[in-house]
Amino acid sequence: MNLLLFDIDGTLTDTNRHDDRLFRAAVAEVVGREVEIPSWDVFPEVTCTAVARALLTREFGRPAVDREIMAVRDAFTRLWFDAVRDGSATAAALAGANELLRDIRARKDCVVAIVTGGWGPTALLKLQTSALDVGGLVIVTSDDEETRRGILGTAAIFAAAERGTPGFSAVVLIGDGTWDAEAARAYGAGFVGIAADEGRAERLRAAGAAAVLPHYADRAAFWRGVDSAIAARRR
Repeated sequence: MNLLLFDIDGTLTDTNRHDDRLFRAAVAEVVGREVEIPSWDVFPEVTCTAVARALLTREFGRPAVDREIMAVRDAFTRLWFDAVRDGSATAAALAGANELLRDIRARKDCVVAIVTGGWGPTALLKLQTSALDVGGLVIVTSDDEETRRGILGTAAIFAAAERGTPGFSAVVLIGDGTWDAEAARAYGAGFVGIAADEGRAERLRAAGAAAVLPHYADRAAFWRGVDSAIAARRR
């Protein structure tokens, strides 16, 4: 039995641009001024908790404390809910995502779970707003683990317990960031990339993606990618 782990932002939902903007605003609110945030792939650990910790530590000139990180989390959550309410942010599912999730759940040889470096309340908001059918699925977020590898490991444990199996023959992560590729490699999972932009797709291939797809409309292409990712890890 195989475990398929899906990231959210940029993978199941088209929310990256809103997420970046609102995260910057949340950090600025806590710090009290606009904060320069470089590309997320410059951070050694790419989760909301870890990035908030790194930014606050840099801005305050001392280690950030959990209370300050939670203040960013609270601001980010409020900003996302307000943005969805007033229509300044949307969360649309990628083409074919809902149908694919339903297909996977109907199979006896696969288990599906959701993993994200984002925080729990906003992750659930995006999934609900995009009308993705994730009821009953294991969802592990940056509230559960601060590292991407830890998130994958926790999701595998929870998914195995939910299915009543001691483990999985193979694990494949589906994500849109080079940090996803790095986490998959560190955990020993296969990796399938999601990117519509060719430049981003090429970076994912260079990072080790067995296949890169723009979306899930072509389910045969998705399953070929999964097979390739599993074969690559076994080699």
